[in-house]
Amino acid sequence: MSVIFADPGELYAIADRIARHADAVRRNATTLAAAIATDRWRGLASEVFAAEAGSVLKDMWACARRLDDAADALRRHASRVQGVIDFVKRAWDDIEGLGATVVRDVGGFLVDDNGLLDALMADVLEQVPH
Repeated sequence: MSVIFADPGELYAIADRIARHADAVRRNATTLAAAIATDRWRGLASEVFAAEAGSVLKDMWACARRLDDAADALRRHASRVQGVIDFVKRAWDDIEGLGATVVRDVGGFLVDDNGLLDALMADVLEQVPH
């Protein structure tokens, strides 16, 4: 399974656009249903038309639900991506903190009162040809 990482804000914006499309489909379905309900046309052709329009309405409502599902899935994905980003940021902060602690502790050990750093430097300087 591949994972898509992107800016969570962009993913949420796309999900909102998808949700607006679902709302538009619902509004159009409602408008069509109202037009069919108030139609004064009678006869066999009107019955066939009403059946076909009913099928279209059913498909429109299903389409709106699928768009809602897609928007919800994208929002869940965006939330998971944000969780990964937050985890990585916390891990990076921990690593930086650990690095600072190591530098402080090792640095403190090397320049402690025992003069270890001075002794090491003296040994290094002895090895340098004069």
